[in-house]
Amino acid sequence: MREIVIQKFGGSSVATPERRDQVIDKVINCINSGYKLQLLVEKEPLMRPIR
Repeated sequence: MREIVIQKFGGSSVATPERRDQVIDKVINCINSGYKLQLLVEKEPLMRPIR
């Protein structure tokens, strides 16, 4: 049975095309290493502080 890896990316990790390419590389490497991947990508933080 393959191990499950959970990866979460958001904010500055996906802010630019170059950073998104880095995320894609990490995902591909994880899959190619034989892991079963659960992936969460968020555009903005789920919660923002109240001011």
